[in-house]
Amino acid sequence: MHIETITLERVFDVQRRKASRYAAQRTDFSFQSKGVRRFAVQAPGWPSIESGATLTVVLGQAGRWKTLGGWINHATGEVVLPETGRSISGALQSFVLAMLAVAGCVRAGTPLGRAALGGAAALLVLLSVRLVAQWRRKRALSKAILGLAAKGEGGREDG
Repeated sequence: MHIETITLERVFDVQRRKASRYAAQRTDFSFQSKGVRRFAVQAPGWPSIESGATLTVVLGQAGRWKTLGGWINHATGEVVLPETGRSISGALQSFVLAMLAVAGCVRAGTPLGRAALGGAAALLVLLSVRLVAQWRRKRALSKAILGLAAKGEGGREDG
């Protein structure tokens, strides 16, 4: 996890995206900071994003804005956190489907049916494990952001 403080010198291409069946509500934007442009950054929700804002951001990996977890806006005090609900509900759904596939596998009349349902169950369990890992990562990012907000730290830089 990487924490850094940046000032958005210029913000452009801001697009608010409504939640859909497949994706959570988010804001796509591009910005320039210290002369470097970053394109197609995705932030959870519809946060305030303005030129001149100073943010303490939490990235999953240093320099990789695709791993943005959220931030604290110094001017407004706004805290932006990743959405964790979809990951855990998806994990639970895929696990329940895996158990149904296992039950069907036991009752299948042909070897081909058992193999197909067994394979489906295995894939659903793997999906469930992946979604739980995603949920844990998002939860860790949320805790880091909330920890910074609780300390009132406007900006600690990790280099």
